[in-house]
Amino acid sequence: MTRQQILDSARHNFLEFGYPEVSLGDIAMDAGIGRTTLYEYFPDKEAVLIELVNDELPELVEEIVDGIPDGLTARENLGELVLRHLVFISDESNLGTMLMRDANMLSPEAQGEIRRSHGRLEQAIGDAYAAGAASGEFRIMDPEQAAELINAVTMHAARGLLRSADPKGEVHATIDFVLEFLFEGLGSH
Repeated sequence: MTRQQILDSARHNFLEFGYPEVSLGDIAMDAGIGRTTLYEYFPDKEAVLIELVNDELPELVEEIVDGIPDGLTARENLGELVLRHLVFISDESNLGTMLMRDANMLSPEAQGEIRRSHGRLEQAIGDAYAAGAASGEFRIMDPEQAAELINAVTMHAARGLLRSADPKGEVHATIDFVLEFLFEGLGSH
C-alpha cells in the first residue's frame, strides 16, 4: 500500500509541477509518509519515475496499438499509429507528455528504460513499414532503420507540439504534416 501511495503522489506531483521541480520530500509529504520511509522503497527520484513508467506506459501503448482496426492497408495502419501517438503526446493529463518534456534530464539508463517501456509502439511502427514494403506501398529499406526514422520524425513532431502554446489545438495540423512528410519519403518509386 505504501509503495502505491508513493507512486500516486509522485504521479500527481510530476504532472502538476514537472519532474525537475519535485523533490523526494515533496513526494513523501504528499503521500503522508516520512522521507526515510520513502527511501525504504526507492533509492532516488529517478527510480520512482522509472517505476511509474513501467507501471503505466506499457498499458497506454497497448491501448494505442491494440485500438487500431484490422483490415487497414500498411499506409493506413502506419498513419493511425502516428496519429494516435501524437494525440497521446498532446494530452497534458498523461505521464507521456511529462516524459517528453523532461527526459533529457534523466540518466542514460533511465532514458533507456523509458524507451523499452514503449517498445511495442516502435515494433508496431516497424511492422507497419515492413508490411508496406512487402506490398509495394513503401520503398524498400532496412526495416529497423525505417522504424527508427519514422519514430524519430514522430518524436521530433511531438517535441514541437509540447513547445506550442496550444498542443491540442495544433495536433491535427502537425499530424497532417508528419504523415505527408513520411509518406512522401516512404513512397515507392
